[in-house]
Amino acid sequence: METMYNKYAQDYELNVDREEVLKKMCKTSLKMDESLDAGDITAYKNLATVFDQLRKSGKFTEAQNKEDRQQVLSSIGELVALCEQEGGIIEKLPQFDPDQYPQDKIDFTLRDLQSYTYSLVSNELGLGDLIESYIEKLEKAEEDSVDINAGLITSAEEAASEQLTDEEAEE
Repeated sequence: METMYNKYAQDYELNVDREEVLKKMCKTSLKMDESLDAGDITAYKNLATVFDQLRKSGKFTEAQNKEDRQQVLSSIGELVALCEQEGGIIEKLPQFDPDQYPQDKIDFTLRDLQSYTYSLVSNELGLGDLIESYIEKLEKAEEDSVDINAGLITSAEEAASEQLTDEEAEE
């Protein structure tokens, strides 16, 4: 009985209520062994049911133990308590250059946008020429005081009047 108590006390954090449940579990376990030795299967089954209920109510099952371990720290006090309990210094993760080793989705997105912009500017052969020709047209238009946007559609009414009818499209 004492061995069982010590094993559970090591594996689980005990408060007053949990300790009482553990004591009753130990006593029930002892009675279960006695009923098995006496050959009283009915009493053993009843005690086994009580034992399982005590384990579940005291949260001494492995599934409940895993749930307790997976809790997220929600305050600085819990973090400090964890550090004091575990002891030692929390190791610092190695710092990587986010351009070479992206850490999350934002880093991946930034890297992709930078590479896209670089390839667009450096590899798109006609882009530089288009920009230069547009700048020349702007300068020439300012000299001649001509509206460079004259051929562009600027309103919804102009867009509607510019649309082709079905017959015109077929022709």
